[in-house]
Amino acid sequence: IVFMFSTCIAEGNDTVKIPALMYHSVTEGDSNAIISPDNFRKHLNAMKKDGFTPVSLEEIVDFVDNGGVLPEKPVLITFDDGYTNNYTEAFPILSEYNFKATIFAIVNSVGLDTYKGTLQKMNSHFDYSQGKTMIDSGLISIQSHSYDMHQWPDFESTLNARETVLRMQGESLLDYVKNFEKDFLKSKNLIEAELNNKVIGFSYPLGKYDAVSDFILRKNGIRVTFSTSTGQNYIKKYDKNSLYNLN
Repeated sequence: IVFMFSTCIAEGNDTVKIPALMYHSVTEGDSNAIISPDNFRKHLNAMKKDGFTPVSLEEIVDFVDNGGVLPEKPVLITFDDGYTNNYTEAFPILSEYNFKATIFAIVNSVGLDTYKGTLQKMNSHFDYSQGKTMIDSGLISIQSHSYDMHQWPDFESTLNARETVLRMQGESLLDYVKNFEKDFLKSKNLIEAELNNKVIGFSYPLGKYDAVSDFILRKNGIRVTFSTSTGQNYIKKYDKNSLYNLN
């Protein structure tokens, strides 16, 4: 495994390049959203060998807000959805390396292995007790991937499944703002109440966002957001905008 991270170095004293890695499920299988535990370990070993230090969202916010110090070669390790194997497989490996990571959970799915209100089987998601164990390690932060705006069309009873946080066809702007804000705040409040973990980050389902979704999240205290676009991230001291819509 070779990581092409050679450009991820400090740019003077004010700007740092930070790659963000997106994982989903750590298990055996054949999917672009799956990585085997063995290959995941190889990824972490490659990062360690090349001198990369995984950092938290809190650390990059501190760098921007207060001029805090980041390691020479920082990297963000992230997971989307909140699968149980993030706890049973990824977390023990991360702990071996003492590597930090951020998990963006679909909060409506926490602790479930069937799709909400149905008998449709789905990949299981870790529960709050498992989430608390990870947070208490000091290595893992759990953030929002929405409460219920990452729906699976095949399992929904309506024709208009909400796969992303974007405004739906026929939805008024006022209704959209109310619906997204309500959904986000429900995810935020549950994570903070159940896990005592402050929510400052949001990973957009399917990477979809626009100016309205960006405004709603900023208004409600989100400091870091992630798209699914590929590319480098340039984090700048005292430039809060550099923390939004990261690649």
